[in-house]
Amino acid sequence: MAIATPESYADMLDRAKAGGYAIPAIN
Repeated sequence: MAIATPESYADMLDRAKAGGYAIPAIN
C-alpha cells in the first residue's frame, strides 16, 4: 500500500466512516 497523502488519507477515513467499517491500519 502506498503512503497516503493527507488528502487521500482523510478521504479514506471519510469513506470508512460512511461505510461503517474501520481501516485496518488504524486499529
